[in-house]
Amino acid sequence: MPETWIDDHTGDETIARPDFHAELRAELTRKAAAPEAGRRWWKIIGWSVAAAAVVASVALIVSRDDPDRVGPAESVSMSTDLVPPTVEAGSPLRGGLVDIQWTVVTVDGVAVSAEPAPWFTLQHDGRLAGFDGCNQYGFDLSLPGGWTITGATLGIDEDEMVSTAMGCPEGLTPVVPVADGTQLSLDASGRLTLTSPSGRIYIAQDQSDTTLPKVAQKYVAVGESVMAGAVSQLESAGVLVQATGDSGPEGVKNALLQLGNIGDVGFGTTLVVQVGTNAPLTQAELYAIMAEVPADVAGVVFLTVHADIEYVAANNELIRGLPDNYPNVSIIDWDAQASAAELCADGIHISCNGPAPATFYTNLILEALGLETI
Repeated sequence: MPETWIDDHTGDETIARPDFHAELRAELTRKAAAPEAGRRWWKIIGWSVAAAAVVASVALIVSRDDPDRVGPAESVSMSTDLVPPTVEAGSPLRGGLVDIQWTVVTVDGVAVSAEPAPWFTLQHDGRLAGFDGCNQYGFDLSLPGGWTITGATLGIDEDEMVSTAMGCPEGLTPVVPVADGTQLSLDASGRLTLTSPSGRIYIAQDQSDTTLPKVAQKYVAVGESVMAGAVSQLESAGVLVQATGDSGPEGVKNALLQLGNIGDVGFGTTLVVQVGTNAPLTQAELYAIMAEVPADVAGVVFLTVHADIEYVAANNELIRGLPDNYPNVSIIDWDAQASAAELCADGIHISCNGPAPATFYTNLILEALGLETI
């Protein structure tokens, strides 16, 4: 079984604190026995990693096979028996990945917010190095490990992986996109997609390449004055909102054009649209809006509109008919749901009577997007 290395001391201490060994044994024994599915036991090392140096620190070594065995760690020397990396001849990835610092920008379509951002590098000598947002990781320098790519599949020996053992800030989840069996895909723009054996999808880009396109937002909402009353609630739930009181179909179309041009709407975006409260709609105007939706979005959700105005029924009929011509469009029937909210005196807007109407409106959208309600 691989061994777990953990630092015995911190700061300038030269003597372990009382009961350290007993507490350490108990903690590691508890964690080793935990039924955590898919756990990978990487060796945790008490090394200090600098830009081009690795310095061995005073450490204890605890064996999972014998939790009572505690003693000084052996000094670690770098292996000179390197295994050169192999990329299968003819692979579309050949020559396109090596010695590049790949920065992870999204995980399952959600932008990575950690600063500094997680990254990894497949080095030309067969080594792998990376940073998960909390700790640095890579191959154990005392072992001759190496990575391979067969077709589009990454091969690494995870038993030879090591990581520093710094604690993560609260709420920060470490991001490690490389695992044995990860599928790799490099598109024409230079963006790398990594699909883990569990199905998690990571997008990474060359840190040095400033020409790569912006990563699109996962959720974007565009609308009129009704939606404007829920901007704070929607954005707190992770939805980018562009909504103004005077937006009609032309304003919504132009907003989509602008959001597409700056990269906020694109691959993987789910778009929410509400239009038709302020004036009569035509089918041509709705089709013009759809013409500005990039083809690679994940989907489009239209809301019907609600008001005691003669043209609203006809507008809603057009909106409800969109899925007949656009299979990626779904409908939230705000007109049918609005009576459950305490609207403003005009019977239209959600910005009166406290936050409850806007929260009700927001939750209808979040439910349609498959997100947690507020």
